[in-house]
Amino acid sequence: PVTITLDTTFYHYVMSLHLVEYTKENVFIRLAAMKVAYDYLQDRLPEESYNHDSVSCLLCYETDAAHSFESFGKAMETARLARRKGEELTEEQQDMLQIDSDKLAYQLKEGKRLSNHGCYIQAIELLEPLVKKYMEQREGEHGLHVWTASSAAHHLGYCYYQLCVMSKAFYYLHFARKHYRHSSYLYIHLLYETHDVRLLDEIESELHKTETNMRSLRSVDGSVSESNQKPYELSREYYLFLYQIHALTMIRDEQIVAAYNDLNYLLQYEEMRDFAQAKIDELNEKYPM
Repeated sequence: PVTITLDTTFYHYVMSLHLVEYTKENVFIRLAAMKVAYDYLQDRLPEESYNHDSVSCLLCYETDAAHSFESFGKAMETARLARRKGEELTEEQQDMLQIDSDKLAYQLKEGKRLSNHGCYIQAIELLEPLVKKYMEQREGEHGLHVWTASSAAHHLGYCYYQLCVMSKAFYYLHFARKHYRHSSYLYIHLLYETHDVRLLDEIESELHKTETNMRSLRSVDGSVSESNQKPYELSREYYLFLYQIHALTMIRDEQIVAAYNDLNYLLQYEEMRDFAQAKIDELNEKYPM
């Protein structure tokens, strides 16, 4: 590793760069910084420059030229030149020029791209100002669209989850889930993963809202019109996901009767049948009658 040191009056700061992983598309480097009392360290480095007391972040450098920032910039210039010449634009070029005219949209797109590539610190630097801008503007001002802010908040929540900053992950996902449906899945999933005490109350509340929404999309005879088909399917998918997480929670908490009830209910849905039967078989083996 590369080690950098900085002396001040009372403390000695040690920063080190460790190669973590090298892939075809990216180089991942861990930057760690540790504060050491000055009287401990005069003429030598500590034996360990990265431990549980140090502060660190993961840096990501792209090596895939086809998807690099530089490549994107060249493609943008080509699209601008084609527009000036009056040439027919490809669909990709039209999308690029739309982004070019909207700096906030570009900021969101680049932040999402960094998030998807695992560059979480860099993504946060782009996405967090978008959400804060929306929160500052929403009192009667016309500014950032709520969907843009919600999309940014969703990816922020995901980034903070990957960095194990759970308080911020939950904060941004809770904000995003009102307008960005994918956030609801991730929010509930994180509550389950972290054994959060809010999980069962959240599931109960979400099931009630989803059932109400599904009823409103059905006709009196129980059929679903063509115009309501897509939103009904999305609500149904989320409804089954909630039941699945509830069943897993009951199994984890050894609430066996409740777990059987959930799994037997899920058996009636074709897409959940394999999951439910596999879990029932596991319970039968662990808790033979």
